[in-house]
Amino acid sequence: MHSYYQAIADSAQEANATMWPQHLAWSSPSSSLGHGHAAASSLAATTTKSPVLVILPPTHKYPDLDRVLKLARKAFDDLSLNILDLNLRFAWVSGDELVDDAVTPPSNSNPAVEPLPVMSAMPAIPTPRIDAHPAPNLSLPNSSVSYPAATESLKPVPVLHQSPPVLVPVPTPAPACASAGKVRIKEAELTCFRVFLTDLSPTLTDAEIFAICPDDIKIIGATFYPARPIGPKKSLVRSATLAFAKAKHAKEYLDWIKQESSTGLLAGKAAANVVSTYFLAQGMSPEDMMDDKKKAAFYGGDADLPFALDAASLTVVPRTSGVPDDLPEADDGCWRFIVGNLIGSLTKKQILANIVPQGITLAGATIRDPKPLGDGRPEIVRDIKLAFQSEVDANACHAWIKKQAEPGGWVARIVIPTGKIALHMPCRPSVISDAAAQAQVVDTSSKTATATASPIQLTLSQLFAANLRQADSTAPYRLRVGNLNEHLSKEEMLAGLIPPGISPVGMSLMPQEQLSGRTEKCSFVLFEFFSERDVQVTHDWIRAEALPGGRVARLMPPNVKIIACVYKPAPGSSRTFLILCSATHSLASLLTLSCWYSSVSHQIRAQLEPRHVSVDWPEHKQPP
Repeated sequence: MHSYYQAIADSAQEANATMWPQHLAWSSPSSSLGHGHAAASSLAATTTKSPVLVILPPTHKYPDLDRVLKLARKAFDDLSLNILDLNLRFAWVSGDELVDDAVTPPSNSNPAVEPLPVMSAMPAIPTPRIDAHPAPNLSLPNSSVSYPAATESLKPVPVLHQSPPVLVPVPTPAPACASAGKVRIKEAELTCFRVFLTDLSPTLTDAEIFAICPDDIKIIGATFYPARPIGPKKSLVRSATLAFAKAKHAKEYLDWIKQESSTGLLAGKAAANVVSTYFLAQGMSPEDMMDDKKKAAFYGGDADLPFALDAASLTVVPRTSGVPDDLPEADDGCWRFIVGNLIGSLTKKQILANIVPQGITLAGATIRDPKPLGDGRPEIVRDIKLAFQSEVDANACHAWIKKQAEPGGWVARIVIPTGKIALHMPCRPSVISDAAAQAQVVDTSSKTATATASPIQLTLSQLFAANLRQADSTAPYRLRVGNLNEHLSKEEMLAGLIPPGISPVGMSLMPQEQLSGRTEKCSFVLFEFFSERDVQVTHDWIRAEALPGGRVARLMPPNVKIIACVYKPAPGSSRTFLILCSATHSLASLLTLSCWYSSVSHQIRAQLEPRHVSVDWPEHKQPP
């Protein structure tokens, strides 16, 4: 099939003219035939570009127009091309004509079009049973004027019993196909599911970047950036942001890029050895990533960073001396993460000398008391919390530790030999630090202005959490979220799990649970909402942000899946618990349990009293 549609692009390139045709589109055979005939005649009267005839075998009953458009954009090196700009005519031939170069046209038709070069090399296809249908009359109704030039070669078209699509025009192009600017493709909007693509060769055109996509994944928007010195060793690279309609399409595209890069098929398109990709959370700007990419890539990264790993940077050695003695404690107003399962006999200074690489600015560190490795494990380990002033430093240090914790790495020497390193994802700042909260207050009633220290200011998350009541476990609209980091505070959960514009009416921290087969625990939280819309919007937002690089993913331990359970009543005489278990790399699983009541009074009482449902739940997933 590929060879047929490649012929479409080759033929279109040969017949390219300086003036684009009027608007064309396709419709199914069920479309109104009379309307299509009239519009086709009107089109033939205004189009000045020569039509391009594409000959297809009878096995291809329906042309793949998406494939046609993608090949045409690649052939003309112009992303502004639209399917409406291609003046295409399709004809179907029988199997014996594919192998017979001397096809004699009927006497009442124009000379046959020269066969495409690719057709002579095609294998023979068995001849199906076909019928010859007369060509339709494309004249305008109630008019003696006819314009048969555009469809003259289609008069004796042999077709299968299922006729191919009918070519009809549309009055105007679809609004989604055009946008302000040179390229007629929508910009990648912040509200879409986007993938940031970078470290591309600076010689690639927009069309070539757009073509780096499998045929079964549809891109709904794209933003292309000029070459910038943000690649390895300040090399010039091109970048682009691609938008998709669904999160799973973006995930499939990321997996496809990784697979193609591992096999070396993208070697000619990458400035380095690999194309860097990153899933953008909704509202995240790629411009900020490009500004910080050079610094952070120097220390290495992985899929959790807004850039790919720079292998040449992994030889950076940490500072073995110069750790300040007066380093403050880790402040929750900074970017921070926890490193665990370190050798219990090490001091704070010894750990910092081997865990923070050169060039990283450390804002604070808190060492925790030694503790056993786990139940039945007598080994003594220590944890340390590292704080940073910027997200770039936190991500870079986190990536460096993760890489150096592998066997033979620098950090692996201070990890307990009988265990593995416990590395938590970086957390966003949740409060304003003490130093930043000291503001100057000027007394205007006195001629001499006096400065006094104001109380520590709280963030909106802290102020909101302080006045938030406990969630009612019998409320109609609830959301239970689990598999979160065990050290998260109430304010951190509120700031990272609730999308903008949504305000819960209640929140309760639930007992922590042990991760299956692991030493660390995970946190659970229960939210109460006012309406079904609020709980559903929050659930969908958490599911999207739980993908790598999202806000929720930073609140989770590594290699775990988010748990988000929605509880809401069903309409009518039944009460339904709707449980949606969201995973980072899988679709939501749906479990509906209906509890019927015997009378209307029981229904009203169920709104006010706790509801009891007899269900066999797994021990580690008990509902609240």
